[in-house]
Amino acid sequence: MGAALTGMRPIVEFSRADFMFPALSEVYDSGLWRAGHGAAEDMKIPLVFIGVMGGYGGGGYSHGRAAVGTFWHGPGLKLVVPSTPYDAKGLLKTAIRDDNPVIFLTNMLHLHVKGPVPEEEYLIPFGESVIRKEGKDATIVATSYQVTLSLQAADELAKEGIEVEIVEPRTLEPLDFDSILKSVTKTGRLIVVDEDYIRCGPHAEIAFQVQEKAFRSLKAPVQRVGNLNMPVPVSKVLRNAALPTKEKIIAALRKTLN
Repeated sequence: MGAALTGMRPIVEFSRADFMFPALSEVYDSGLWRAGHGAAEDMKIPLVFIGVMGGYGGGGYSHGRAAVGTFWHGPGLKLVVPSTPYDAKGLLKTAIRDDNPVIFLTNMLHLHVKGPVPEEEYLIPFGESVIRKEGKDATIVATSYQVTLSLQAADELAKEGIEVEIVEPRTLEPLDFDSILKSVTKTGRLIVVDEDYIRCGPHAEIAFQVQEKAFRSLKAPVQRVGNLNMPVPVSKVLRNAALPTKEKIIAALRKTLN
């Protein structure tokens, strides 16, 4: 943070996002300092914190958290959660150029995913979501690896003629809520999928904002798919019981559709 205050643009690579927790005071303070001093010219804090999250690899509760909501809760912090190589490059370049502290989280299962990444310079603006799949029967809002699982679930239901729309925010702070609202207004149904704990997770914030601003558009209660408020197990069998899966997303979709 001191380096950022003197005009440098540090990138702090934590390896596992779990390792941010011992430094949580400093991470949080960078956002608070920036927000607390507003637009003061000498208080820019261009600082990027990078971490790999996710419990699907068997890291357990000390190496497998996806505590997205913890960082989203910090005022002054921007939060980026890409799901494709193309987005990862464009959003990281934007993060480095931003004059605010940015948390940049990628899922461990996406580290080896391949996809088109142009060599030329390009930036992806914060606060612009993308529609990964268009549909009319229900909306899924998903982040990071949950986008991959949601696409698999949507493909399964498409065989039955059910059209699911998938909205990926890409950044939670700033959040492109208008795109979420537009989709929910069209479909009337919402499932929020995130690997974080269901209690007080991103699901709760997004679901509340939808019912607050589009209650009359909802045809059914909002469904949430996430970690069942428990430490991430190491055992694969127990992991699948605790974390979101394609089958759980399909079950949530059927519940809201029925």
